[in-house]
Amino acid sequence: MAQKNMNVNTSGGVSLTNGSRAFETAWRGILDVLPAAAYTCDAAGLITYFNRFAERVWGRAPLLRDGRERYCGSHRLYLSDGTPMRHDQCWMALALQEEKVYDGREIIIERPDGSRTVGEAYVYPLHNRQRKLVGAVNVVADITALKDPRAVVAQPEHADIPHAALLTMIGVVMSVLPAARLECV
Repeated sequence: MAQKNMNVNTSGGVSLTNGSRAFETAWRGILDVLPAAAYTCDAAGLITYFNRFAERVWGRAPLLRDGRERYCGSHRLYLSDGTPMRHDQCWMALALQEEKVYDGREIIIERPDGSRTVGEAYVYPLHNRQRKLVGAVNVVADITALKDPRAVVAQPEHADIPHAALLTMIGVVMSVLPAARLECV
């Protein structure tokens, strides 16, 4: 993205002069290289984007903007105590329903093959300039190895990145998102 399209103000907010497409392009570029699962949903909970780490954590590639795929692309979800969690009750769904940040929430993600990953979710609602909810972004750090090193199914590409450094990277990205304002037509 050309730098002239982005204006970062002193309050940490981001405004884009080329509208929401420019915003999507910029943030997808950042989320694509983030060493964590990341995805976005629109205000109705339809998945609009996911990166390769999300696909790996989910064990599948969900269809985008499909009404049967809402809030999360995982096969199944569980709370940290093992209690099943419906997709319409997951952290993304709650962030959209309540327009509230869900930061550092633990989640167990089950793939279609039955293998599981333990994640730490960072979900932020996204609003346009008129403060209307337009969607949310979720970045999930894989903390499986921290919880039980024996449970790691496949060593993630970012295994050599210390957890604190990974959380710092996520924090930098997520600190800008709550203040982001989209120029919607």
